[in-house]
Amino acid sequence: MTVTWKDPVPAGATIRVYGLTKCLNPPGTDNVPCLVVKTMLPANVLTLVAKAPATQGHVSWTWPSWGNIGQALAIHGSDTYYAFVIGAYTATGHSKLIIAATASACSTCLT
Repeated sequence: MTVTWKDPVPAGATIRVYGLTKCLNPPGTDNVPCLVVKTMLPANVLTLVAKAPATQGHVSWTWPSWGNIGQALAIHGSDTYYAFVIGAYTATGHSKLIIAATASACSTCLT
């Protein structure tokens, strides 16, 4: 997967990509995104998966288990990922996290 950006970023900024290790929709829901705008993201469900200097203009990563795998988007090691978010980080803080990809909830899918 590759995420790119064209907007100017502050000097010294780093782009970070986080994987969401839990679908944040209520149990039993189907065909709705695991992550939607304005969802609170608990720190314990976020795993850093990639980062790059913002001046690079892109960040990429790849894993052997990728695609819509049951309900998940990706599996890497013992982690299962249901969405990916990105943000720009500087010494003074960070931007809002933007949803780069999300799976759909599926109560009958196996991961």
